Amino acid sequence: MPADTAASKGSNGNSDCDDDGAGGCDHHIPGMAALAAAAVPAWAVAALFEWGVYGMCGGLGGALAVVGLAFVPALVTVLLGLPVLWVLRRVEAEFRGRVAELDREAYWNLFLTLFFLAFTPFPVFRVLVRLSSTISDDTLQVMFTSAASVLGVGAALAAAVVIGRLTAALLMRLGLADFGPGFALFWVFAFPGPWLLVPFAVVVREPELLHPAARLLFPLLALFLVPLLGLAAQRLSRLPRLVTSALVVSSTGVLFVLTLLGPTYSSPALTAPPFTSLLYSQLKKGADLDGDGQTWLFDQGDCDESDPQVNRMASDRPGNGLDEDCDGSDTEAVEGLRLGDQRPFLFAEARKFNILVVLLDAVRADHVHSYGYKRNTTPILDRLAEESLVFTQAISQYPSTGISVPSMLSGRYPEYMVWGKPKRNNQYVLLPSNELVTDVLSRNGYSTHALVAAWIDTHILGFKDHFDRSEPLYPHSEWKKWVRDSSRLAATRAIEFFEHRRTDRPFFLLLHFEDAHEPYVDHGPPGKSFGKKDVDRYDSDVNWTDLWLGFVIGYMEMKGLLDDTVVIVLADHGEEFGDHGKKFHGHQIYQESIHVPLLVRIPGVEPVRVDFRVGLLDLFPTILDITGIEHDRTRLQGVSLLRTAAGATEAEDRPVFSMLADREREPTQRAKALLRGNWKYIRDLTRNREELYDLTLDPKEKSNLTQQNLPILGELSSLLRSFLDASHPSWQMY
Repeated sequence: MPADTAASKGSNGNSDCDDDGAGGCDHHIPGMAALAAAAVPAWAVAALFEWGVYGMCGGLGGALAVVGLAFVPALVTVLLGLPVLWVLRRVEAEFRGRVAELDREAYWNLFLTLFFLAFTPFPVFRVLVRLSSTISDDTLQVMFTSAASVLGVGAALAAAVVIGRLTAALLMRLGLADFGPGFALFWVFAFPGPWLLVPFAVVVREPELLHPAARLLFPLLALFLVPLLGLAAQRLSRLPRLVTSALVVSSTGVLFVLTLLGPTYSSPALTAPPFTSLLYSQLKKGADLDGDGQTWLFDQGDCDESDPQVNRMASDRPGNGLDEDCDGSDTEAVEGLRLGDQRPFLFAEARKFNILVVLLDAVRADHVHSYGYKRNTTPILDRLAEESLVFTQAISQYPSTGISVPSMLSGRYPEYMVWGKPKRNNQYVLLPSNELVTDVLSRNGYSTHALVAAWIDTHILGFKDHFDRSEPLYPHSEWKKWVRDSSRLAATRAIEFFEHRRTDRPFFLLLHFEDAHEPYVDHGPPGKSFGKKDVDRYDSDVNWTDLWLGFVIGYMEMKGLLDDTVVIVLADHGEEFGDHGKKFHGHQIYQESIHVPLLVRIPGVEPVRVDFRVGLLDLFPTILDITGIEHDRTRLQGVSLLRTAAGATEAEDRPVFSMLADREREPTQRAKALLRGNWKYIRDLTRNREELYDLTLDPKEKSNLTQQNLPILGELSSLLRSFLDASHPSWQMY
């Protein structure tokens, strides 16, 4: 009997064919057991590859965790693949008969072209976006971006055809193309086929959404491997195939259960890789029955899923007999936790100075030359430092603008402020009940103004209500155009403000320089170029900012304004360059993200270099002391910088806190940092993990000392818990 006839009868229910494709059938399409044996290792390999690309977090435990989590998409692959397999196995014989005369190389050309269409859009669109970012003219950039989708589709199709033909020719030359047309049909249409539309839908619609689009690359890798492994499993006899399938599924299922139960297998491995992070967050959301953002999965973050006020991040009110924070007992009241110093500092030269607060966006302290950086990035700031109080250990209370700036101006830690519910992950709602230093100044005769990036105006809701006038430096829709050169605009607008200001009232001006924020630019003369790497272009941005700050300072000096104006220069947060595996800012709470420059120049006051640790929230009481304004300080949690500089407070033992909520990249992540003396304690509330560093011996935070069981660990942990127990619950929305 001809082979095609036998296969045809087998595929239509011949008794020689069992349901799993064994027993004499010449199927090239895997059966159920082969599919199960293939799907689990395929997804495990893809997950491990993604885990390796994104830093290999968590070591062996992290690897086991991502493999365990891969059980979910593998199970979905099997469930969705079974009906497709059933249909394909019924039509395979007929299909094979019709394409018997088809040229095999042409067949594989078509197959591989379709397959590579799933991958080529990503590098093509990345190139187009990079080209778009080099266009300085706003109109031309909009035109190019509009045409990028059409260009990208054409370029991706052309690239797929070329790569497909070359790969097919290579397969033919190596003799690896003799898999049979049924297998290729299964490979194209059963799995990768439906995914071909997804990258186009994402990337063509939003060419800049490269991070979400990257989540598709690793699933596509898994779906590429499933048919290949399925074919290998199908060639086994029935019993070995069933045993292999059972062992693979059961062992991965056990890993999945252990990963869910955590915290042994729970690690940053589940939140760093994009696709694994998506699975992780969706599983947590599905198990969060009371909607408090914490679950019993992975790390036992919620011991009562019926009460949203009970979870590991909740404040445990001392002495009420309830365990709100799930630590096993009710918290006892701790005496002695004092935040700040509410005593006014008697400053002999106090008067109603004009106040200029220069906000440097994303400038980390160790990239300022006068703070010890090897490159001469900040000559203007260095000269200003020679006339200022220079605080070498200033800490931001949050490594991103949205919370850092409101906290700084309120004189309170973010956890103690009152926040409204945001509608988006990158939005912050500052409620009217928060009092900023500008409110106090306005009531005492000051004219308060803000010249800030449009992002602050549109994303920190309620912020502008605390100023007499708050103006964005440019429309938010023109962010791409101005973010690469906003310092020039900020300096120009500041000089315009000085020229037209009211002279019968002292002023407070918040002036925002945004150039150091990514995307980084290599500025030519009159700026400095340090190289082409990200960190080199960042240093060029810092220098460009410094250059335009010099124009503002020079104008003020020429007009005599420096004699009556206090100039405060600070950064809202730092910037990350892979020091701890992340880039940009807002994603971690190490020193590169929160250690910032802080200078205070007061006319007539001798310069001093202060090495005590301070916080940006110290700005509020400092301005009160400089201006001599009397105000109730009981709600303030900062310490006047004048008091610290004079050594009139217990600065050595003062605890300074910082918080992290990576709302854009990892919405489930919450972490706190406590710095006191030479110690820094980090508590990852999401993963229930502690870190302890001696910043004197280990300023780069490379050696976690938690395993040494030092007495200071328990002391700092208790202090942080007391800090959180007294906080306002609204911070948990962030």
